[in-house]
Amino acid sequence: MRYPLLTIIAAANACAVEASIAYDGSSTVYPIIVAAAEAYAEVDPRFALNAKPTGSSAGFRSMIAGESTINGASRAINAKEIAIAGEKKLAFIEIPIAYDALSVVVSARNTWLKDLRVGELQSVYAQNGPATWKAVRADFPDARIALFGAGPDSGTLDYFSEAIMGKERKFRTDMVGSEDDHVLVQGVASDVNAIGFMGLAYVSENAQVLRAIAIDNGKGAVAPTHQNVIDGSYAPLSRPIFVYMRSDVAARPDVAGFVNYMLDKPDLIESVGYVALPAAMRAEVKTRFAKRTAGSIFAGAAVGTSLTQAMGIEAAAVKPAAPVVAAKPVVAAAPPASPAWKGPDAVAYQRDLERLRLAYVELARRSLDETSTVEELARRSAEAKQLADSLADSFRSAPRRGEGLSLAEASAMVK
Repeated sequence: MRYPLLTIIAAANACAVEASIAYDGSSTVYPIIVAAAEAYAEVDPRFALNAKPTGSSAGFRSMIAGESTINGASRAINAKEIAIAGEKKLAFIEIPIAYDALSVVVSARNTWLKDLRVGELQSVYAQNGPATWKAVRADFPDARIALFGAGPDSGTLDYFSEAIMGKERKFRTDMVGSEDDHVLVQGVASDVNAIGFMGLAYVSENAQVLRAIAIDNGKGAVAPTHQNVIDGSYAPLSRPIFVYMRSDVAARPDVAGFVNYMLDKPDLIESVGYVALPAAMRAEVKTRFAKRTAGSIFAGAAVGTSLTQAMGIEAAAVKPAAPVVAAKPVVAAAPPASPAWKGPDAVAYQRDLERLRLAYVELARRSLDETSTVEELARRSAEAKQLADSLADSFRSAPRRGEGLSLAEASAMVK
């Protein structure tokens, strides 16, 4: 699928939607958001999402300003952003959603560039670096290097800079940078001597025109594959990617339902080209989210810190290539714990949700029936709207508004 610059995914029942979810942030996380939203809208017709990929840094600014409901990030929140949030007394929740292999790519027409050492990759992007490929390695062609990379608001640029460039090195001024990965895809694909870096999903989506190269960190060249991300051997460019939100919006049933849906759908994560979290890790992330655990466990952690290390999870499927000591977690004050939601509302909501879905199916069927009159269609539409409004009212009046539980979780509590 191609991920457009702006996507609006809305429930069929727009009149029942209390407020749409506004996504802002990482273009790396964006494909997951789009795919999950399209699928989740079929489950919950109240759901609506307005999404735009502006870059991780822009997403954090939007979240802190209260302009977005959730934001995606291809890096952890940094100390400066945490400080600003603290000044505003804003508690936030960090949700690791998947693994990504930050991939170094060339045109599919490039037949000679198979791999680069970390030092070579650093020199290619560094200020005053080599102008031609032959200056990088003697057996490379004497052709001018064309550079593409993430834009200044991108978490991908921040991560690549820390993992490859180091704190002291600056990027070359002739690098074409953009927060829109499609600009990078087109630029690299159109020039046989170009090189760029981007999230794995965009490499998978554009496999006909792009090719990822292997990276050698001193232990041999390793390609950005699913297994190499999981076992930690694709280093230092394997990374977790995140969803963040303000703690006050996490209790919204549509927000919580959407987040839990993404965590419950590893196949969806894999379908867009990323690496799903192992089951034990997903369970821990869901537990933290259900408890509304505020703050970040990744802020300040060294590049290459795995989720298992940061979260203290024992997961046999994840074996980092080398132990990395994470920095001390920076954790904001958590809001007071709320009592679990109890009552009949969850079961009633599930029943009414199914009735609403069937009502819309019937309405769509009738709209295709040549014998249907305008009056009949109007009556069915009014009935569906009344049912949807009743459903929304029941959730507004429910104790704690469901504590953000998914339908399945809420239903299980009252059986």
